[in-house]
Amino acid sequence: MAFYIAALVHALSPAILATVLWFTAMGEAGVPRRTWLAGALACGVMAGALAAVFDDVLSTGETAVGAILHSASFLAASLALLLLLLSLPFVGRLARSVVGRAMVRLRYGYGAALAAVLVALGVFDVYGRAIAHGLTATNVVNTDLILNCAAILIGLAMLVVLGVALNRIASKAGGIAAGAVLVLVLLITTVAESGEVVQSLLRLEWIEVTAGRISYAAQLSVVDPWLAYADLGLCLALALIAFVRRFRARPIEDRVARRLQTARVLAERHWRGGLFAITGLLLVVLLFQDFYASLPPALSPATQVQADAGGYVRIPIDQVKDGKLYRFAYASAEGLQVRFFLINRYDAAHVDIGVVFDACKICGDAGYIQRGEEIICVACNVRIFRPSIGKLGGCNPIPLPHEVVKGAIVIAASDLENGASNFTKAATAAAGE
Repeated sequence: MAFYIAALVHALSPAILATVLWFTAMGEAGVPRRTWLAGALACGVMAGALAAVFDDVLSTGETAVGAILHSASFLAASLALLLLLLSLPFVGRLARSVVGRAMVRLRYGYGAALAAVLVALGVFDVYGRAIAHGLTATNVVNTDLILNCAAILIGLAMLVVLGVALNRIASKAGGIAAGAVLVLVLLITTVAESGEVVQSLLRLEWIEVTAGRISYAAQLSVVDPWLAYADLGLCLALALIAFVRRFRARPIEDRVARRLQTARVLAERHWRGGLFAITGLLLVVLLFQDFYASLPPALSPATQVQADAGGYVRIPIDQVKDGKLYRFAYASAEGLQVRFFLINRYDAAHVDIGVVFDACKICGDAGYIQRGEEIICVACNVRIFRPSIGKLGGCNPIPLPHEVVKGAIVIAASDLENGASNFTKAATAAAGE
């Protein structure tokens, strides 16, 4: 579940901050801000969805759709910085004296366009991440599908709460603070998108491949995963500024005024606490996903085995009948590490040992891990029905010929040698790596 919440934050946090802070910093009385914002978000969602569908229809792999969206986001953020310059006090007075109300409309209209472009890119990015990860491993409604869809809804709800709380706190922090943070958000977005644009154009071969361009794109690709953390950090910074500039109650004799004053203090405190809480929660989810859940699972160590004088490997059933996955490794004549594992497919009262190579025909030798009662393919995350282990098909591990002799699993060394072609690691490599 954390994957989808983290994907939403990574993809949409720039759009949320840029949109909320733009309308806060550029606010003018009498302008229907909610109308502009609602229209921009609706257009952005529709544009991103259409771009994602169009990208799927076009082809697999890199297409022009992603390059166009990244280019549009880069241009939108760059022009937004220019408009911010025109809105500085000494420039803004001159601009308003020349174009008057049209300047306000321009700023609001451009804010809506900026929001639409960034939201469209975010939706397109989330769609790509979700497709690559897979909502479910099957074509039927199952627990994974329900949980993952619920995670998407929860993530969207959390981002809505973040946006509402940020809107309130940015207003309390003041236009100067909101404008300064907005400049940082736009600068970060501009720099990040410039790297994405160069990378997309290089992949599409629309520009000449040079060492400098490759280096520039590669360096910024390292920074990209940290952008969401920077955005959430800026949210916390605004909350701190709002705390410093918070309204302080003063002794007032009038009872009504005193109650209004108390209500204002409590309201500001609740909004600050809400922004701290939702930002902290999102940071926890990001940290969990990026530094724990997304790490590839490690295979348990494999026990090294050798063939006896007759050319057979013998493993007592009593040692492997408790339902746990027991991994073994055999050094082939070609110097390859041939991994295989044994597992009781049922329970202690109905012992039926599955004997298979730690590899499959589809995903190769990435191997399998056990989580509770499930056997999971490391490469594609497919859950294997334990009683089916030992049967060929799908992502099931490759069956290993064997016999049961006097309470032991007997495997011919020749069968292990025949299975060496399914493995690529040298036998000198540490087992389980």
